[in-house]
Amino acid sequence: SQSLTERILKHHASWVADAEGNGWQLRREKRAVRVFCRRDHDNPSRHRLQRYLFHLVLKAPVGIVCRELLDEDKWPSWTEAVVSGRDVTDKLVFTEPPGDTRLCVTVFAVFGPLLFDDRVFKSWRQVKHLSDGRIVVGYTSHGVPTDDADLGDIPGTVEGKTHLAGWVLEPHGDTTQAVFTVQAEWGGSTPAKVAETVGWRALVAWMSDFRTHLSNL
Repeated sequence: SQSLTERILKHHASWVADAEGNGWQLRREKRAVRVFCRRDHDNPSRHRLQRYLFHLVLKAPVGIVCRELLDEDKWPSWTEAVVSGRDVTDKLVFTEPPGDTRLCVTVFAVFGPLLFDDRVFKSWRQVKHLSDGRIVVGYTSHGVPTDDADLGDIPGTVEGKTHLAGWVLEPHGDTTQAVFTVQAEWGGSTPAKVAETVGWRALVAWMSDFRTHLSNL
């Protein structure tokens, strides 16, 4: 079976080859972030979730971008879109992380119609450095333990599920071309379309703040 990072590269390649030909449609361009979306025809689930793709240019070398991206604990210091971020891999008692993955718990602050609770995502994270200089970071909630250390319910939050998400970071001198793809359920009783819209807007806010943070380093 394909690894997390291999699956992310597959979706990235489909967008690079021919965005519209592969079903990708430009949804919006806001705060220097281009947002594309498409239906996931490979997984026609009951929810018919859309897959979102975000494209942005980051004014920092790829190594620095990756370093700051993987430092979830510090995210709340530069963005209001994230309440907390933690790598809890070393606190696991009963579960052995699959392969070279880490377990991360991130709480996003979301505001919008019918969404009043922060969203918590518990995801395995995998990083791969490619020979051409690109760095791929993949996430999924599949297989995350529910009965291990430090993974209980977080008050005031609703749990979301990451089917597949990840970054492809491509070096361009002192800048980085960044593409993030995601298919996720934002949880709760909110209608899926409303939750998806509020969710991708929260991600745009996070990415815009990430660009600003990198520019200030």
